[in-house]
Amino acid sequence: MKRKLLSALLLMAFILSALTACGGGTGNTPDDTTAPDDTTVNEDPPREMLTLIADGTSDYVIVRGENAYISEVTASTELQSYLKQITGVEVPIVTDAATPTEKEIVIGKTNRETEGEFDREELGEDGLVIKTVGKKLFIVGGEQRGTLFGVYEFLESYLGCRFYTKDFEKVPETDTVAIEVMDEEDKQIPVFQLRYISSYNYKNDIVTVKRKLSSRYSLPEEYGGYQAWIKWSHSYDDLVPPKTYYKDHPEYYSMGLTNAEIKENSSYEIGQLCLTNPEVLEIAIESARNLINKKKDDPNYRYFSISQNDNQDYCSCKSCKELYTKEGSHAAATVMFVNAIATALKDEFPHITFETLAYQYTRNVPLTVKPADNVIIRLCTIEECFSHPITEHPDNLNTSQAVTKTSFTQDIEQWSEITDNLFIWDYIINWSEFHASYPNFDVLLANARFFADSGVIGVHEESTSGSQCTSFHDLRLYVLSKVLWDPYMTEEEYYGLIDEFLRDVYGKGWTYLREYFDLMHEESADNCFGTFTSAARIFGFDDFIQKNEPWAYPEDLTTDMVRNYESVDWTQYWNFFTDVAELPQVVVKGYELFQKAYEAAETDQQRAAIDMESLQVMCVESSYLDRKFEGGENVIKRMINNFLKAHSSEFTIQERAKYSSAIADLAEEQMIANGCIELNTKLYEKFLEHGIVNTALDKTKLKDEKIEDLELHRRPSYW
Repeated sequence: MKRKLLSALLLMAFILSALTACGGGTGNTPDDTTAPDDTTVNEDPPREMLTLIADGTSDYVIVRGENAYISEVTASTELQSYLKQITGVEVPIVTDAATPTEKEIVIGKTNRETEGEFDREELGEDGLVIKTVGKKLFIVGGEQRGTLFGVYEFLESYLGCRFYTKDFEKVPETDTVAIEVMDEEDKQIPVFQLRYISSYNYKNDIVTVKRKLSSRYSLPEEYGGYQAWIKWSHSYDDLVPPKTYYKDHPEYYSMGLTNAEIKENSSYEIGQLCLTNPEVLEIAIESARNLINKKKDDPNYRYFSISQNDNQDYCSCKSCKELYTKEGSHAAATVMFVNAIATALKDEFPHITFETLAYQYTRNVPLTVKPADNVIIRLCTIEECFSHPITEHPDNLNTSQAVTKTSFTQDIEQWSEITDNLFIWDYIINWSEFHASYPNFDVLLANARFFADSGVIGVHEESTSGSQCTSFHDLRLYVLSKVLWDPYMTEEEYYGLIDEFLRDVYGKGWTYLREYFDLMHEESADNCFGTFTSAARIFGFDDFIQKNEPWAYPEDLTTDMVRNYESVDWTQYWNFFTDVAELPQVVVKGYELFQKAYEAAETDQQRAAIDMESLQVMCVESSYLDRKFEGGENVIKRMINNFLKAHSSEFTIQERAKYSSAIADLAEEQMIANGCIELNTKLYEKFLEHGIVNTALDKTKLKDEKIEDLELHRRPSYW
């Protein structure tokens, strides 16, 4: 159990509680159940404390190694900086060349520790230890990042700091910093060796270090560097570029295009490679060698993804087909291909680990082919439901073009049996509408724990990297970083993190946001959804109900209305043949709750944060209006044609054609102007106000678009 900071106020609270227990407090009036007077109550004795700072002064010094690793130097200065922010006291920093004193905060590897006191092989690069020895406090860890992680862990768990977002952290203020003397060391070694979250908010940002995450983005060595990938994913075209080889060797690829379609100055994704072609392997080995050599002087580069393009156009030549039929999996050719490259380059580049994807058609395990020791398998969850934990869908079969239909639970179990290097590529964002509410919080802890139980060594959580995002995204990133460090926290601890974040970031109105948080999960609880599911499907207003016979028309429709169609509001008949659900509670109640939270906020920062998060409700309403719009397309024309057919004697053939087309066009114009445009124009302006620069995967940046060029009658993902 982690020992928490006892400031002067906490010490006073402890003393008062002890006095109360002894009869010195107010207490309850004794009743018939009160113990007899001679009953002895055993109280735990007060804990011995290390008082690091008191009354504006400190007897302590911060000690780091004279030849400390650069990130351990940062660890010592970060501790000094935050202690000063907390108390106003600047604790001096010395090296271990200084004469030892009784009161020291020892940071990283120094001569103050006894031989073998800290097992750095066990700690690896990221593990940490916090312990007290006499009146000394030790914060020690793996040299590259562990000690730095240890300082941030100490600041959080013992001193009450919180690193919530890249723009907002909580630093308490107190005159006294005291911690309990520890009976046992606080040792933390992350379950997952690699813990990635791809996010616009986390690119090249120190907050990832404060969150104890791994980073594949550039970070300075002072903050532990990063684990760089020479190629991150979908790299076949980098290994055997179509612009170089396709014209003369279309057999290198799984499918072909005409030569005119090959772009001369850029790579063109032509299906996949033919992985059983020996010439393809030879070219790929040489390409991989050249790519690694370009990064050979940068020790941060450790990984190389040799992985399929992002399509399912696998090779079906005779050789490839025989192999995947025999092995029951397209992954057989993939793993054999990657193994061959990894083996060929292993001695030349022993520091490089190779990786490939088990993704869609390559997801299930081959019968006999196994990954080499220096090959990572990155298993992707893209086809899973993210409304419910993966373990609640054991029969959710792979729906891609995999040779053998297997569930994800089968796949992860079978891959873990044949490799110790199993990695997960997971998805935490709704690529269909990533600014709309996305109620996937209830699966994050359960899925991470399932991955850990399955022997996974690393997890990559894919979010949006092109723009900051609403949908409680900063909250999602925060709790995910905690979960990836400790997937075995309790549910109480997990939801406690959520409450704490909401309270500290959004202020007094946080309970309204928590109510909305619960509401969006309740409203979607009966629906399964994935990473490409629209808000309409997530919140249950996706289906149309047929409410009229196909030849029907409204009883109040008259000949005069048709002839004077320009003066009629046709939107009232837009969904005549269908019934779109009422505006969902997640929208109606959502606006109310966000407004209450905004009114309760006390600072401009809180109001800005609440205002941005409220956009998720607008996005759900936009999805509703878009679905309602789609439900009415072609309805008006069919309805008018039915009316004209029933009243054919009153209209000429030319009039019938004219009115059918003209009324349908007018109805669409009226529908576009009736709600959709107004809401989405406001939403568009709010996006720009909050610096949100794109609306969906691979979309053009909004700031480069003219508003009149956008399909503002559609939900943002259409823009």
